[in-house]
Amino acid sequence: MVQRVRTWWLNGIVAASVLAIGVVTALSGCSKNDEKAAIASEGKAEFAVSVKVAPVIRSGIKSTIHAVGAVKAINHAKISSKIPGKVEKILVEEGDKVRANQTLLELEKIDFTLTVRQAEAAVSMAQANYSKANTDWERAQELFEKGIASQQQYDLAKSAFESAEAGVKQAKADLALAQNQLDNASVGTLFGGTVIRRYVDPGERIPAGQPLFEVAQINPVEIEVGVSDRRFSEVKLDQKAIVIVDGYPDLTFAGNVKKIQPAIDPATRTFKVTIGVDNPEELLKPGMFARTSIEVGFHPDALVIPKAALLEEEGKYLAVVVRKGRVHRGEVIPGYLDGERVEVLSGLSEGEQVVLEGAYGLAQDALVQVSGE
Repeated sequence: MVQRVRTWWLNGIVAASVLAIGVVTALSGCSKNDEKAAIASEGKAEFAVSVKVAPVIRSGIKSTIHAVGAVKAINHAKISSKIPGKVEKILVEEGDKVRANQTLLELEKIDFTLTVRQAEAAVSMAQANYSKANTDWERAQELFEKGIASQQQYDLAKSAFESAEAGVKQAKADLALAQNQLDNASVGTLFGGTVIRRYVDPGERIPAGQPLFEVAQINPVEIEVGVSDRRFSEVKLDQKAIVIVDGYPDLTFAGNVKKIQPAIDPATRTFKVTIGVDNPEELLKPGMFARTSIEVGFHPDALVIPKAALLEEEGKYLAVVVRKGRVHRGEVIPGYLDGERVEVLSGLSEGEQVVLEGAYGLAQDALVQVSGE
């Protein structure tokens, strides 16, 4: 009997304990749910937004002006003959390097050579006539002074002398012309360079002035670009420039500002700037499209951030900084822009983390999670 009472009593205690624990647990759960609901209802629930950041660093940065243009040869000419004739020899081909005054082509010279010989003979004859006329003239003067020769004889001797003298001058002029034509039968170039075109074949008869070759001096080369009037004042002679062409996308060519046009082009509203580029391997060819970057300034110890971190709102520049997991939007003053990097003159400190993506949608003091942390 006593054993049954004790068992019943123990079972009652256990049941009561279980019931009490259940009540406490239920009340605790209700309390937490009510707290979450209260926070949500009061707008206090926060979710961290994942962002990518980059540090504000100290680095050298350049200010550049980007402009496009075309490669030009410093000297470029179409070579032609001053006289008509038949092409006898072609001495160069396309791609050949030539020196100043080098002969490129020869015309048949036999006719010109014969003309020179005839002119030389005419000079000899004219000189002989001059010698005889001079002797007669001197004799006529002497006889006239002695009263032996008449005025008519004197005048005839003088006229013959003057005619012979003019004959010598004319014969020499004809010889010079014939010799010049013979010399012009050899067609050359006035400057050294590369033969980039040949327009004639052996045996062709050509008129005077017809283009025969195209020669260009392509080391160095020039690139003419247009710079807007807004940035024209930044350009100075000898400033460094980098050149890229589509034909060699993995190469860069170094150049310098060589000429600055002082007047604006009314058609393009830009100033013409000429960049000189050494071209020892002659990779740059006339007519190639070129992209240039002129370095107009350099700050060796600047605060620099990625360009993607710079925002523009209502005419002001902003950057979004992450401090202790929260967003701080602040105004900054940008300086030099160099490709994908921008200098910050004020508003940021070295080592701060600026948001790269999604910064426009982040409110002040928003909770964020840095990607990768």
